[in-house]
Amino acid sequence: MYLALSPGAVGIHPETLEHAIAAAQAGGFEGLEISPQTIKDRGLDTVKSLLEQANLAPAGFGLSVDFRQEVAPTDAQMQEFAEGVELAAALGMKRCMTWIMPCSNVLPFDANFEFHVERLQPIAKILQDNGVGFGLEFVGPKTLRDSQTYPFVYDIAGMTKLAEAVGPEVGFLVDSFHWYCTGSSVDDLAAIPVSKVVYVHINDAQPGKTPEEQVDNQRALPAGTGVIDAKAFLGTLKQIGYDGPLVAEPFLDLSLLANDAERAQLIGEAGRKMLAAAFN
Repeated sequence: MYLALSPGAVGIHPETLEHAIAAAQAGGFEGLEISPQTIKDRGLDTVKSLLEQANLAPAGFGLSVDFRQEVAPTDAQMQEFAEGVELAAALGMKRCMTWIMPCSNVLPFDANFEFHVERLQPIAKILQDNGVGFGLEFVGPKTLRDSQTYPFVYDIAGMTKLAEAVGPEVGFLVDSFHWYCTGSSVDDLAAIPVSKVVYVHINDAQPGKTPEEQVDNQRALPAGTGVIDAKAFLGTLKQIGYDGPLVAEPFLDLSLLANDAERAQLIGEAGRKMLAAAFN
């Protein structure tokens, strides 16, 4: 396992790839998320060279196709996505991920399940054809699930069924916060085949609240509060053989810090603290 930087997840909005790389280096990260569009704009060889010079691994990329709208993505949008996936794969970036809303005001569970399978299958096929893993993130907070009329997939068991229905190579983005909020156990996490763990997010939860009371966009830095058992979470991932990126997504306002280097340093230190709590 290695720490990777997702700039946008921590309030870093680099104007250039060099800016993103500098932030990752400042924070002591070993990997960096890169969009296929960046590879297209800068050129595959240039991006590969810059990452190699910085000793950074291409960690993963978020799904760029907006499948959630009433109208399905166009053929042109899917073709553009396929071209981006090819570039990502050529760079060696073999992990793509997206989140799944755990509720709906429009679609009851069965209709929503069918909708997701229909929309995600063509995406999964493109990724599979290029050897890129597809991780679906279950979103756990009960406070969010209760905010809309119809519940949907929100935990490991539910996401296992959805991933299997979408495609044989589809797996999980496992987030420590959502794992905690759903009351999932170490055994639940250990039951996921390592081949299905595509990506991992690390965070901590707010103290003084039960798992059911946690709010999705009110989190803490990895190992920031000690509410989430870092040893149980990361130790289990290590036990099953996960060796991919660990990406912090704490949803904190870091705008008061002086610059992006300081933001990256704070996130990097938090990630290393969580690793130390788990393995030292």
